[in-house]
Amino acid sequence: MSWYQTTFKASDSWYVDYIEGEVSLDQKSDMDLLLMHSSTEKKVVENLQKLKESVKSSDELDLPEDDQYWQSFHKKIMTTVEESSKVKWRDEKSDTKGRRARR
Repeated sequence: MSWYQTTFKASDSWYVDYIEGEVSLDQKSDMDLLLMHSSTEKKVVENLQKLKESVKSSDELDLPEDDQYWQSFHKKIMTTVEESSKVKWRDEKSDTKGRRARR
């Protein structure tokens, strides 16, 4: 398996590593060559760079430091997760019954 297959095909994290400068010189050269010949890959990298700049330039959010707020927030999230799990389980259960009836 080539370096390209293991690096580019196995994971999309190479985009971030490239943008952050966390690749070897050999890898950077290979990626630069890829970006010269692939408009799709080049556009992805450009968009990630724009996103990174946008996030850096945005003001920091003023998040509440109140423990009660975060406890309530956590409870809402967990309730939603539990409810969506129940719905999925019911759908799978009814789908299974339907398959058994057809056999």
